[in-house]
Amino acid sequence: MNEHERKLGIFYTAAAYLMWGILPLYWKLLDNYAAAEILAHRIVWSFVFMIGLLVVTKQFSLFRAQVVEIWKQPKLAIGVLASACLISVNWFIYIWAVNH
Repeated sequence: MNEHERKLGIFYTAAAYLMWGILPLYWKLLDNYAAAEILAHRIVWSFVFMIGLLVVTKQFSLFRAQVVEIWKQPKLAIGVLASACLISVNWFIYIWAVNH
């Protein structure tokens, strides 16, 4: 790793920590809404954004091929679904905790 990559990594790390530290303030602004509703919006809008990004970067066909490969392997598909469920529970608890 060269010096430029190291500095860029430090910058990205600091930006991630800053965003992670500020994010509870955003969730607190939404405390009038149920944590499940906030989470549902996060999931839907993240999905829409990522599909748009895949289309703009012309990576959608690669994504579609990878999804097909995952579903052909039941153990892998179960792992992906389990991961999605666990991260959803994690985010729900995080949003709920900040708002309460």
